[in-house]
Amino acid sequence: MLPEDVQFLASLPFSLQVQGYNILVVHAGLVPGVPLQQQELTMLIKMRELLRAPDGSWQGLEKGQEGSQAWAGVWQGPQHVFFGHDAKRRLQDCPYATGLDTGCVYGGQLTACVLPPLAELLAKVNPIDPAGASSSADQPLEPGGNSSSGSKLQSSSAAGFGLGGQGGSATLADLGGQLVSVASAVVYEKPGGRKSAEKH
Repeated sequence: MLPEDVQFLASLPFSLQVQGYNILVVHAGLVPGVPLQQQELTMLIKMRELLRAPDGSWQGLEKGQEGSQAWAGVWQGPQHVFFGHDAKRRLQDCPYATGLDTGCVYGGQLTACVLPPLAELLAKVNPIDPAGASSSADQPLEPGGNSSSGSKLQSSSAAGFGLGGQGGSATLADLGGQLVSVASAVVYEKPGGRKSAEKH
């Protein structure tokens, strides 16, 4: 890899916000109840599990332990999250989080979510009445605010978001998302001829 390639990769954010859809994309996970700007970066790139702390808050874990559970089933929004880094569980279709790691590198599948055009979603969420005026529920789909910090996190406000109710979280069905998978052609082999083994 060239130095400019390393510099480019180092400049990328740890999370991506899909404008207008109230979606976040992270590599691994998010701890429920913690604002995006306050999430530990290691959680975004390594977390798979959650464990309840004595004070009732959630503790993110890379590997499961007694009493822990997958984080995606606990996540309640406000954004719908797409993530990977959990090939052993394969597709995770939770109400407000969708895990797309279906083990392609291990001979499984490559999975993507295809979203409809934003204008199409807007038309469904905020229909136009016969008189040509927007319904009383008319709210902009665009999240209310964008910001970025030195930690390379990007945040969004769900205020005024039309999907999933007034400012509520959106399910995959609310987003009109379609999951598409293709089979892996070959199992990845590391240098030296060793095939990748699934890790958890």
